[in-house]
Order: sequence, then structure tokens, then C-alpha cells
Amino acid sequence: MRATTVEPAEWADETSPGRKLAVRAQRNLRWMRLGAVLAIGYAVALLVVASLSADLGFFTYQGGPVVAIDSGSAAAQAGLRTGDMIVAVDGVLLVDNAARSAAVQAIEPGDTVVLEIDRGGATEQVRFTAARRLPLGSAAGVAL
Repeated sequence: MRATTVEPAEWADETSPGRKLAVRAQRNLRWMRLGAVLAIGYAVALLVVASLSADLGFFTYQGGPVVAIDSGSAAAQAGLRTGDMIVAVDGVLLVDNAARSAAVQAIEPGDTVVLEIDRGGATEQVRFTAARRLPLGSAAGVAL
């Protein structure tokens, strides 16, 4: 009679690369494919949202003064300058930074807006039409 040793079932699976390794590889491959699909879906969603937003041509930080203007934008051509403080949008007086920020964010692509600005103590008006943002850099990233 010959003596045999009995190993636990999980040990046999771990040391048998022919069976267990293939199962793990398939499971990992499924998770990688799912991750890729989710990443591409997220990138496409960002592209869609970016293409629906307005390109104002200027930036204010939390309703403060204008800190940057895109050269060649409609806002720059209308005469908006760095340091201008927006005090009204389309005749609606903005009393604080929160109202100013909300009013600027509410501008939609294609809207023609009149911004009343405070420039060094003098009040002026600038009028321009907000363009639609074309996120070419984002589109290239999604394509890659």
C-alpha cells in the first residue's frame, strides 16, 4: 500500500497555473475592458458638456474683477479689460460677488449681453454675443 498526501483544494488550485491562471486572466481582462469603457464614456460626457457651454472670452474668480480675457474673443472686441468689475448684467444690478458669479455663469451660448462695468470709478457698458465653446483639445483627447 502506498501512502498519499492530501492537500487542501485551494492549494491545488493555486499551484495549478493551467487552470487558475486562465480564470484570473479572464477576470482581469473583463475589469480592464470595463474600466476602458467607463473612461471613454466619461471623456465623451465631458466633451458634450463642454460643447454646450458658452465661451464668454473672459474669466472672473468667484465674482471678483475680470482677471483674464481671451484675445480675439467677442468680450475683448467689445472692450472688456482686465481689472473691470461687472456691476450689472442686462440691466440687473449685482449686489455681491455671489450674485455676480451666478449672473455670469447663467450666460448661454448665443446670448447677447450688456455688461455694466466699473472701470476705475467710471461706469461703462460693453455689449457682446457669447459664442459656443468648441472644445477641440478635448475632442482630440477623446479621439486618442
